Amino acid sequence: MLSWMFENSLVVLGLALVAVPLCRLLRARPAACHLVWLVLLVRLVLPPVPFDPPEFVTATTGRLSAMVDAHLEGVGLAGHDALAEGDEATDRVKPLGAVGSSSVAAWDVEPALDAEGTAAASARLDLSWLGPAALAAWLLGGLVVVVRQARRCRSLARIVRDAPAAPDTLRQTVTYMARVIGVRRPDVRLVDGLGSPVVWSLRRPVFLWPRERERAAGSCCIRGIVAHELAHIRRRDHLVAWFEVAALAVCWWNPVFWFVRRRMRLHAEEACDAWAVWVLPESRRAYAEALIEVAAHRSTPVPGAPVLGVTDSEPRAFRRRLGLIMASDVSRRASPIAATLAAATAVFLLPGVGRAAPADPPATPLAGIHDELLPLVESARRDLAATALYEHGAWSEAATIYEDIVADRPDDGYAHHRLGHALLELGRLDEALPVFERQRLLRVEEADAEADIASVHAARGEVDVAFRHLAAALREGFSDLEWLSSDARLAGLRDDPRFDDVLRDAHRNEKDLDAGYLAVDSGRWDEAVATFRALRARCPGDERATHMLAYSLFGIGRYEEAEQLCAEMLESGYMPAVARYNTACARARLGRLDEAMDALLDAVAHGFARWDMLAEDPDLGALREHPGMVSLLEEVDRRRGLIAQATEAEGAGDPAGAAAAWGALAEVSERDARAHLRLARSLVDSGRADDAADVLRRYAPHAGKWLCSALFESARAQAALGDRTRALAYLEAAADTGFADAERLRDDDFLSSLHDDDRFGRMLRIVQHRARMESRTVDEKV
Repeated sequence: MLSWMFENSLVVLGLALVAVPLCRLLRARPAACHLVWLVLLVRLVLPPVPFDPPEFVTATTGRLSAMVDAHLEGVGLAGHDALAEGDEATDRVKPLGAVGSSSVAAWDVEPALDAEGTAAASARLDLSWLGPAALAAWLLGGLVVVVRQARRCRSLARIVRDAPAAPDTLRQTVTYMARVIGVRRPDVRLVDGLGSPVVWSLRRPVFLWPRERERAAGSCCIRGIVAHELAHIRRRDHLVAWFEVAALAVCWWNPVFWFVRRRMRLHAEEACDAWAVWVLPESRRAYAEALIEVAAHRSTPVPGAPVLGVTDSEPRAFRRRLGLIMASDVSRRASPIAATLAAATAVFLLPGVGRAAPADPPATPLAGIHDELLPLVESARRDLAATALYEHGAWSEAATIYEDIVADRPDDGYAHHRLGHALLELGRLDEALPVFERQRLLRVEEADAEADIASVHAARGEVDVAFRHLAAALREGFSDLEWLSSDARLAGLRDDPRFDDVLRDAHRNEKDLDAGYLAVDSGRWDEAVATFRALRARCPGDERATHMLAYSLFGIGRYEEAEQLCAEMLESGYMPAVARYNTACARARLGRLDEAMDALLDAVAHGFARWDMLAEDPDLGALREHPGMVSLLEEVDRRRGLIAQATEAEGAGDPAGAAAAWGALAEVSERDARAHLRLARSLVDSGRADDAADVLRRYAPHAGKWLCSALFESARAQAALGDRTRALAYLEAAADTGFADAERLRDDDFLSSLHDDDRFGRMLRIVQHRARMESRTVDEKV
């Protein structure tokens, strides 16, 4: 246990000797320096990983061992067996290896002790107790650290719980700065005896503000301090602080840890200072003076708790921070190159990196898959591979695949969008431009397409053309302030006075959209109509504004205008099912019942499935006596009854009854994916696997986004029929096209017969990894 800690310490100490001069060269990039020291801290606490040497290492070691054995044979010390053949040999040397070993290396033998040497050795101190004692001391120290941190955190949590909410002026300041920096506004509390504002995070980040400084919350210098603390949240420093606590429990005794942690914290504070200066570029001196004033009253309610304060620096480091604040070339971000290098360094510094992990067997041909499914499976595989490469920044490989996708699907606007971005990252501007123009013509994310076209022209130095396309993006409702402020290709535009107008208009678009949504949520329909009408007048291409204006007009009874806006949505192809449904509601309110019924049936045909709204929406009240509506509601009730019947049968362990209900539902709803998939599942569970296979063979080619689930159910059916080859082929296809239910794959009784196949293990690993990634993505979105 302790040996790998000392080994890690020596490795990190050597790397730190390189990191110190490197960070001096990167002084203007504190975020990159923070990444360097964070990598070293992670390396310091990582436990060893089982190491399998690569082939060339194994071969070299084998040759070296052969040379040693040859040398030992030459001097009569070939191995343990030779040494143990007679009493004479046994008296001369003594094996120190494990009992029962058949050979012993050259360093595993030592000369036998004579009588005098034996006596001297007996007189030596027995130091064998040092190892267990050191381990016990380490564990005891770690326990003390954990207990102390837990007490401090509990005490601070109690203070935060009892602290009053901040006044409106301070919360407005924090809200505004959070919007600018791009984070969700944290809860703001006032705390007595707190000399410096801090961020504290147990579940969600909380902004703690000294009660004594409450009245100063609106000044410019205080806004810089607020920006500094919110930058900690933007950079996820509050999560790093908890990692520091865990590392402290392991490395509390280690001076290397304290050195690395101190350097990492310094660069984190410098990076947050850079964020504050970026937010308030004209107030550098005021911000520096505010830091000095805050540092003079520095204190925290619970010293040692994992909080992030604005003055968490030693005097010498604090002076260095003030110098960087007054400099003009400090970057608030780590460049993509620095981040990539840090990630690569982290990989190569892992204990056991380079080990020859067992490779997954290559994907087998889809033998056994029905011919009509092969093109669909290959297309889904290609889409999944392109998405994975794109999201991991493998731009060249992603671009190659997306080029094939848009060649096969020239009307796929989202594929054009991703292809264009991959080409941009590769610097292939001339190729990216027509791709973005095609995306715009397809009316997919038009605002983003215009902005990307502007970035291409800006990178070419065509400033006026770039500003024209930025203006077009703003008319489409573009509001991505973060992209405008950080995209490197727009660097040539930022000194132009027109760029300030672009930033202002983008911020106004975002602000008005948020205000409109808030008015709708609060039922302030007149305010919502006015807000969305003004936004639409300024951004006529913003389809969100069009949709929300139509929705808001229902609130004030302006149904004719709402119908006209729904017609515009239909013409542009934006939310077609919703636009048709709202058209039906408007016509029902206007008394044009037959036309309303036609629009409602059209909405259902285009995928509208909010059946509860058909019976409850007051805008459809006049339509409920219409014969067409009566028939539609009867059909809805029938479907609901079948779903309830099927669900009840499944819960009662009656797969045959569930199959009958799902089958009836599938007959009246050919597009209901759930009905077909549940029908196949119930048929397999009731012993009718051959019928399930027939259902899936008919349905799977039309499954669309449910293809991976249809393939999984096909695998269950084939396994139940005893066809292992087909079952594994369908399972592999399901895993390769996005199936992510690892629990079902692992625990399904019909698939248990496949567990002894290596391909099943490969597929289980793929699905488990995908499930973890999807769960992480959902958590981040929440």
